[in-house]
Amino acid sequence: MKSLISGGLFIKSSEPRVLAQAAASAPSSNLVLTAAPAGSETKLAELATAVSANRLVLPLAASDDPARMRAAAERLTMLGDNVYVQVPAMSDGQLNLQLIQQLTQEGIPLAISGIATRQMVRQLLDGLHPAADMLFLMAGATSYYDLIVSAALAKLAPQVQLVATVTSLNYLCMISRLALDGVAVSDGFLPLLHRSVQGMTCQVNSRQIQLA
Repeated sequence: MKSLISGGLFIKSSEPRVLAQAAASAPSSNLVLTAAPAGSETKLAELATAVSANRLVLPLAASDDPARMRAAAERLTMLGDNVYVQVPAMSDGQLNLQLIQQLTQEGIPLAISGIATRQMVRQLLDGLHPAADMLFLMAGATSYYDLIVSAALAKLAPQVQLVATVTSLNYLCMISRLALDGVAVSDGFLPLLHRSVQGMTCQVNSRQIQLA
């Protein structure tokens, strides 16, 4: 049976070239750039244009200055309507709540990365701007129980989509039962989705990824 890679798939890579290739081979996928390239402004603009039909998550460089991070996020969002700005959930051991609230009030689509616990999800959801357009990118180390509770909490905020990092086919099938909005895989994981694995059928965002 042929594998079906459809909506809800987030492909992560540090290479813009790899993401452009992934967009061509999996047009319904979402793309996550994990590191800004050298000469980033021009290259990021080129990437956003090349994958304009895909939702593109671009990393915000960490800084000790919230004002500088805010200005950088505003520049990134100008690169295209398909761009989501990736903001780390925490800096120096503290949640970036104020920065996140400021950016969502400006209407900037955000992807909050490094979320590892249900407590972090609850704190981020508290006081969330009603017009916020947000992706919650759960860390690969998130426990299954934390993911269960986080999925339930995210259902209370329709403007938030919860995405889990997947590192194995077994874990993909485990989390498929939670009806998450997406799964994130590295580009090196993609060939595994085409393997024939007896008896596995997974569900992501109401669409099946069949692996048997």
